Amino acid sequence: IVKNTTIGIVTLQSFKENEFSGTEVNFIRIIANYISIAVDNVCNMQKLHQKQNDLEAVIDNMDDLIITRTYELEQKKNELERLSIVAQKTENAIMIMDESGNIEWINDFFTHIYGYTLENFIKIRGSNILLTSFNPHIKNLLTQCIRTKKAVYYEALNIKYNGEHIWTQTSLTPVLDSCRNITHLVTID
Repeated sequence: IVKNTTIGIVTLQSFKENEFSGTEVNFIRIIANYISIAVDNVCNMQKLHQKQNDLEAVIDNMDDLIITRTYELEQKKNELERLSIVAQKTENAIMIMDESGNIEWINDFFTHIYGYTLENFIKIRGSNILLTSFNPHIKNLLTQCIRTKKAVYYEALNIKYNGEHIWTQTSLTPVLDSCRNITHLVTID
């Protein structure tokens, strides 16, 4: 009996009556107890080995997953590096905003065309496209872009940092995640 469960029976038999003394019977009981403990230990070891095998399988799967994710992240990093080069070196003024139109980033050519750094643009013109655009229909255009999740195009007479006027054609494009939720808005002038 182990943990109040019978796991087996040890019998002591003889053709002669009273063949075994009390000491011999107690000795057999002690051996039976040790046998039950040994059998229980074997069962526990088998369970432990199974859990160890299961854990090793999980670790192997995790290793495979880590290798796969590392490869995917490396590919994304490379893609982002290429996109960063394009965004920085293109001869178009690019502005990246959050999903509400709050300005987060401008590229170098934006500064080259308009004369504003990000900090002084936000300080002088505002921090949201609704405040910075000179197009009188910007609110409707932004609403349309967000509602349809498609790019909209418009023209506006902009004012550079030095006060000079410049006509621009702008595309306002939503950036969507895998669930088609807008994560960012991008303008390209």
